[in-house]
Amino acid sequence: MKDGLVEQVGTPLDLYDYPANPFVAGFIGSPAMNFIKGSVKGDTFQTPNGIELPMLQKSR
Repeated sequence: MKDGLVEQVGTPLDLYDYPANPFVAGFIGSPAMNFIKGSVKGDTFQTPNGIELPMLQKSR
């Protein structure tokens, strides 16, 4: 809950694996999650300064 609004409902594992937004991700993560600006291009994650990281597919 943030500012009187429910952000996400689910089991702890669902919230950890599939957070609805950065607030939920930061709140549930232990240790705290890191946030990196960037975008997904095909099967890679690219940062603004050109770093590319491969994306792994996780079945839900």
